Amino acid sequence: MIIDWAREGGISGFDMECDECGETEFFDRTYFQDFIADAKASGWKIFKDYAGDWTHLCLECAKKEVK
Repeated sequence: MIIDWAREGGISGFDMECDECGETEFFDRTYFQDFIADAKASGWKIFKDYAGDWTHLCLECAKKEVK
């Protein structure tokens, strides 16, 4: 899950929450594409599942997914 804090009336930036374990990481970025690039560079795995829904996995859960 992704939360855009600017849309929520808060600070500029995004939270990404792992769909497996619930870990949340804040990215202090203004633009969505920069946020996604930073998340992937930090080890997050972002992909569409078989139903076409976006899935977000933190570094630890992404490692488990590969095994």
